Amino acid sequence: MNRLYQLLFSILCVYIFVPVHSQEYKQTGLPVCYITTDDHQEIVSKREYIVARMTLVDDNDTLLLNVEMNIRGRGNATWHTYPKKPYKLKFNKNVNILSNYGKHFALLPNYCDKSLMRTAIGFETCRLLEMDWVPADDFVELVLNGKHLGTYQLAETIRANKRRIQVEETGFLLQYDRFWYADDANYFFTHIYNYPMIVKSPDEDEITDNIFYNIKKTMNAFESALVNNSYLWDIIDIESFSKWYYASNILMLIDPNYYFYKKDNTEESLINMGCLSLKYVDSCPAS
Repeated sequence: MNRLYQLLFSILCVYIFVPVHSQEYKQTGLPVCYITTDDHQEIVSKREYIVARMTLVDDNDTLLLNVEMNIRGRGNATWHTYPKKPYKLKFNKNVNILSNYGKHFALLPNYCDKSLMRTAIGFETCRLLEMDWVPADDFVELVLNGKHLGTYQLAETIRANKRRIQVEETGFLLQYDRFWYADDANYFFTHIYNYPMIVKSPDEDEITDNIFYNIKKTMNAFESALVNNSYLWDIIDIESFSKWYYASNILMLIDPNYYFYKKDNTEESLINMGCLSLKYVDSCPAS
């Protein structure tokens, strides 16, 4: 009887601590990403992170990563409408995930794309156009709290730092976002078309009133130049805007977000168009 108890205990330990694969997703040959939230909490918010642990193994069950992290929802239509949800990941320190290094990543479901390849092809198109920075990405099988959710795309998120979009202390990174939140730390509306602009960099605890004023002044001048067709070529980096335009048309983007950045506040520094955003994957193609 004691031997039976030992066997049952061993099976229980394997069930709890060892990743259990199903033939369905092991056949893909992709790395498997196991995420377990504290107390198996359900992820219900796009605003509040919850603590979780990520375990990443390759197709031979070799452990690649086992680290505590934080997770929340992301997206708009994809979060509220579709059954396969996107997620935002934040690590407590820089980690190396499948040769992608950093603290901030996203798990993209590509629910509306039957091939799961459009976003990856989009990123590769941007690399071929030699954009300043393009998110690195890899595919994984996602198992969340023991449930296999399918194939996801693990990608870097758009941030201003030394490894991604490089801006100085007096520079900025902005996002035009129709789904802005009134409690976002720093946002403003342009003075002509009332477009909502979210300040992604500098961070909330680093931005000063003077920097915030200069950001608004710069973007309002940019909008005026667009409307009046004057001095526009003096304030924008034409190459970055051209590459963004070509990529958007080649890929037939229907609902992109827009990122703008300026490396510093000197007169020589121009407004750049940022890379194609991860919003691309949130958009279902027109029927």
